[in-house]
Amino acid sequence: MTINDPVKVLRERRRQHEAVCCTSVASLLPGADNQQASAASGIRAEFSTSPCPVQQSNGPTASGAGEAVTPAAYPAPPVHGQAAAEHPDPRAGADGAAQGGSQNALGAALRRFYDDLHRTLPEPFLLDEEIPCICDAKGNRLWAPIRVASHARRADGTGWMLEIEFLDGDLQLQRLSVARADLECKPRLLLPLFADRGFRIHSFPEDVPVFLRLWDHVPRSWRADHPGWFESPAGASCYLRPDGTRFAPARAAEEVFLAGSPRCSVSRAGSFDGWRAEVAARALGNPALVFAISASLAGPLLCLAGIQTAGFNFYGSEASGKSLLLHVAMSCLDHPHRVNPWAAATTGLQRLSAEAQDGLLALDGFPLQPDGRQAKTLLALGNDAGAGRPHSDRDPDGGQRWRRMILSSSEIPVSHSLQRGKQDAPAPLLRRMMDLPAEVGTYGVIEELHGESDGASFARGMELALHRHHGHLLPAFLDQLVASFDIHTESLRAKLPQFTRRVQDDCLRAAALSPAAETAGAERFALVGYAGELAIGFDLLPWKTGTAQEAALRMASLAHHAAPASGWDQTRARAELRRFIAQKSEQIIDLEAEAAPAGEAAPVGWQDRDHLYLRGDPMRDELAELDEMLAAIDDILVPGGEARSRQYRMPAAKVTERPRVYRFDRSALE
Repeated sequence: MTINDPVKVLRERRRQHEAVCCTSVASLLPGADNQQASAASGIRAEFSTSPCPVQQSNGPTASGAGEAVTPAAYPAPPVHGQAAAEHPDPRAGADGAAQGGSQNALGAALRRFYDDLHRTLPEPFLLDEEIPCICDAKGNRLWAPIRVASHARRADGTGWMLEIEFLDGDLQLQRLSVARADLECKPRLLLPLFADRGFRIHSFPEDVPVFLRLWDHVPRSWRADHPGWFESPAGASCYLRPDGTRFAPARAAEEVFLAGSPRCSVSRAGSFDGWRAEVAARALGNPALVFAISASLAGPLLCLAGIQTAGFNFYGSEASGKSLLLHVAMSCLDHPHRVNPWAAATTGLQRLSAEAQDGLLALDGFPLQPDGRQAKTLLALGNDAGAGRPHSDRDPDGGQRWRRMILSSSEIPVSHSLQRGKQDAPAPLLRRMMDLPAEVGTYGVIEELHGESDGASFARGMELALHRHHGHLLPAFLDQLVASFDIHTESLRAKLPQFTRRVQDDCLRAAALSPAAETAGAERFALVGYAGELAIGFDLLPWKTGTAQEAALRMASLAHHAAPASGWDQTRARAELRRFIAQKSEQIIDLEAEAAPAGEAAPVGWQDRDHLYLRGDPMRDELAELDEMLAAIDDILVPGGEARSRQYRMPAAKVTERPRVYRFDRSALE
């Protein structure tokens, strides 16, 4: 039958089928062939594992969007506002009180959902709240309560999708995003998606997609393809977490829904007070833990600071506690064991980067000797890129650049791991992924035991505390950040350069080879310190002002370009070569300015527009480990093509004697 008028079609089918069919949910699931067809269809539909507080039928309002709900059975709502009456202090209240309040919020959300259905349900359908279900005009049961909350699209007018709310098998509100193209072209393949959530269909399962197409007069909203900051065409900014939760100022009137990859659940347990007392307070005296907590909050500030990737790799022995650092950082936003292994990044760095956009990406266990794919994944971080399968059809080549705060762990510095595979770490990677020793205290990452007998006891107690209390700090931080977004943005841009200069000055005095002595490295440490200080100012962390900045300075002082076994790395070798050139500058002849003298004492070297030519003997007299130094800067050395020789023979047109020299690329050296 060709569908011309969906309402007429539905009425005709009900006349043919007056009896009520109680079709079980299991009967809706397709057979093996249909399941394979569904998987291969490329259907784009995303579920949120957290129920969705229902928006008003005329669009979201600040009062309806800002209620805090925190029980395990009903996670945090997907919209956060900033009205004081709508947001109780996240540190207040015992778990029992919070649970009672959450049940009230759950009932209020369900009441709003029913009220919107009564107002917006297309004719001739009715809502029966007692069963509950949607019925036809004769009272026949059709489906569980369901409505189209919004039609969302990208800012460029593409990617239209329906944001759908419905009751699942446990009578909990769920949310599902369905691409309009799939609704029109692959309607039957949508049924398993509803059935998988326990959505009950009493009769006419094939008419559910037709019913959804009747909802024409619903609010318009914006579609975001990945988490992180979203700016609407009107210039309004909001922040989206991977589960679709939106953080926006109370005045924000535009709704934004997350599409793209399937939404991830976000775990929250215990209380914020418990986390502050058992985790944050015990981080005091342990600068590595303070740094990890501060880093977990720095992701949302990357965009405001104009920084893309900022990464810190903690290396050390298995018992150093480097995994504990990652767990502590992850507990600020999710379950502590949501840390990803580096093996997952090898094939899924695009997806992981999309989920961690403007947030934290924690990766554990970079291998001692990476294979080609693992090395490629690491090198992609130096270009702010991903690796593996492209994240979306809008980025078929996987060329999208990501903003992410990366915390990583390994047994040796990542630069050493690359060198084991005969590959040098490029400069962009060294600026974006800085190696930090995990052994910063008497007990690895731990300096202050807070009454425990040893480091192992402290770590076990901390891990137990992380499981009891987690997932509270980042939402509370985002609430206050978006409340005065413009003010915090201006403050960050004014203060970050000052702290960056302080980091640089300290590191230049401590170790000239520190990556934090360069602006690019220093500003990343400074940003972590700023994020921690901002949370202290928000009264979210039980630390004194300056604690986070001091921890960032301490960690920056420990960051060094890791040297290979020979003791030479690119940075040290280049610095030593520049020192030699400056010391011998008067003995280096400029071939562009004058002819090379003949019959006089041999100069140290020559230079023209493109190359610098240095004799080997003067260099060897000054540099006892010349061969090791040259091996570290092999990328700027231009040999003459002779087998097993790094030297180059000067042409007679330049120097009559045609001496053998080391030829360097001047542009790369400078």
